[in-house]
Amino acid sequence: MAIAIASSKPKEVFVEKEDPVYKEVTSEEEGKPEFVQKDLDTIPSQSENKTNSETAIKKQVVFNQDGILITATGIELNGSFMGHEVKFLIENNTEKNLVVQARDVSVNGYMVFTSMSAEVSSGKKINDSLTIDIDSLEESGIEDIEYIDFSFHIFNDDSWDDSIDTEMIHIETK
Repeated sequence: MAIAIASSKPKEVFVEKEDPVYKEVTSEEEGKPEFVQKDLDTIPSQSENKTNSETAIKKQVVFNQDGILITATGIELNGSFMGHEVKFLIENNTEKNLVVQARDVSVNGYMVFTSMSAEVSSGKKINDSLTIDIDSLEESGIEDIEYIDFSFHIFNDDSWDDSIDTEMIHIETK
């Protein structure tokens, strides 16, 4: 049992399965039980990211329509605390303030958890990124990013109308 003390009203939290740090063994000499500490190396820990550090993306225009130009500029492995970052340069040559969001993202054919919502003012440019969650890659068994598929949802930041949903965009790594 553990007690959560993050609030002024602590609550009981019940743990379904415990993984004790000590295990019971029997001494060969006396036949009496003893408790010895488990080898801490066998206790599961967060696994290291195994994604290939050689992964790169060729600089390429991925969307160019109605005064909006989006260029993939690269990928940074472990670019943030959440994961890998696909870098974009977003140019807004319209008279509207825009928000660009990534949707339906998959890596190597597996849907993964991601984050991207870039606000770019009228007539401005912004460098932003699509963050791909490392845990989501690991859960899908992905060690090397071979390709990424996604679409953009682009809308007017002031009125939330005039939206554009792009076709699926495919980026291969090298």
